Amino acid sequence: MLAAQEWHFWIAPLLTAGGVGLVLATLVGYFVKVVLPRYQRR
Repeated sequence: MLAAQEWHFWIAPLLTAGGVGLVLATLVGYFVKVVLPRYQRR
């Protein structure tokens, strides 16, 4: 029972990094696909 409670200590940083990466990728994708075409390069 003790070992069953410790699994989340090593997987939590991986899930957090994945969540932060997903949010950043979504924001960058929105910026590139929606915002940049409004201000095209001259």
